[in-house]
Amino acid sequence: MSYFYAIGGANYDKKESLDIDLDFIKESGKTNPIILFISAANNDDINKINTFKEYFNSLGADVRVLTSKITENNNLKHMFDEADIVYIGGGITSRLYDYAIKVKLKELLLEAYHNNKIIVGVSAGAILFFDYGYGDKDSYIYNLETKNHKITN
Repeated sequence: MSYFYAIGGANYDKKESLDIDLDFIKESGKTNPIILFISAANNDDINKINTFKEYFNSLGADVRVLTSKITENNNLKHMFDEADIVYIGGGITSRLYDYAIKVKLKELLLEAYHNNKIIVGVSAGAILFFDYGYGDKDSYIYNLETKNHKITN
């Protein structure tokens, strides 16, 4: 059975999403599920990738990373086929959307879902599944005191 999890945000150092994370790992039906982590939204930040890997490895998962540098369709398809769980990370929504369009990510995710993969999106990764999202990227870049939310699509 397929599952889709949309998570508003998560700090892995603080284990903020631990209950949800344990739930989708359990739903995979695997002792050591393979999680394919898509890091395009955070610009493939090595620190965030390493934190993600350490956190999910500690929960028994085997983490593979799909960076935005991987665009070959055969490589993408192979990575999706191997995964039990596809996890789209947070970051800048527009960056993720650009990557998604470039590699036809929505089609790969839809196929994965129909092949009984668990799909998880956090923050920008969750927004990807909807027609519109509400983000505050500009407030973080230009002025931390001002909330500058805008609709993204």
